[in-house]
Amino acid sequence: MHYPSLITYNKVISKANLVGEIVRLVRHSTQVLGIEANEICVLAPQWIHLAALTRRLVTEAPEFAFDGPGMAPFSRDIENFWYTVACLALTEPPPSIYLRRMRWAKEVLTALSNAGVVAHRIDQKSFLKHCNAIQVTETDGLDYLREFFDSLFRRIEIDYRVHQLLEEHHTAFFDSSLARIGKLEREGVRDSRDIAFFRRVFQERSGITVSTIHGVKGAEFDVVIACTLLEGMVPHFSDPEGLTSARKLLYVTGSRARKNLHLISETGRQKGGRWGEYLPTVALESYAFDYDEEGFNE
Repeated sequence: MHYPSLITYNKVISKANLVGEIVRLVRHSTQVLGIEANEICVLAPQWIHLAALTRRLVTEAPEFAFDGPGMAPFSRDIENFWYTVACLALTEPPPSIYLRRMRWAKEVLTALSNAGVVAHRIDQKSFLKHCNAIQVTETDGLDYLREFFDSLFRRIEIDYRVHQLLEEHHTAFFDSSLARIGKLEREGVRDSRDIAFFRRVFQERSGITVSTIHGVKGAEFDVVIACTLLEGMVPHFSDPEGLTSARKLLYVTGSRARKNLHLISETGRQKGGRWGEYLPTVALESYAFDYDEEGFNE
């Protein structure tokens, strides 16, 4: 069956209005065209642009779930011992992720051994059993994790407070997590302290995907909204392949969309110093195409 696809290119929207334009396109796609939210993807060339973008999208369009970076309310420092313990604390024990949780358990026990902490008669399976047996009723995410950590280490008969490395990591984990929650709250993200919000980090992706262009290779969506398509970012200013790399990135972007494709080169994004602002990527500017007009917010 033939689908009347939309292919739009917006290079007049300002950086200040970018989030509003993306939200408009998302709502048009779901409310007017009947496309499911999990069939929509928002792309940008680099991760650095995506964390703040995801948080603003959550604030501006709270009726949707956005699966993207910058939304974890707790420290995701993989070098921190307590991050791995948090992975176990915030996931349920269904068979589908049993091997992943076994790997986390092994990482925790290995880290304890490397820190000179002896866990008597504890292997991966028994460690998981201890985790699964813990019942915590706290609804505040950080309070939940504090109680879980304390309960777990009482069960395995280890006082982590007497081990300097574990205590330092514990302090750093909660200080960093508190700072992340404060940032989410300042940006208007609701319920970021709730344990359900914490658990969402590990839940199966079900909302609108927010990703880099490289991050969605091999995936397809009904609607793709790609922003920050600017010279110096597509391609990156340090890329020696220049125009060739830009064309490859744009090919990946366009080929992810099954139905509608919305391309955006926003204005007003400054390079820093006296270098002025980024301009639309030459790879798009030099390509003649009869775009549809739906993407413009006029």
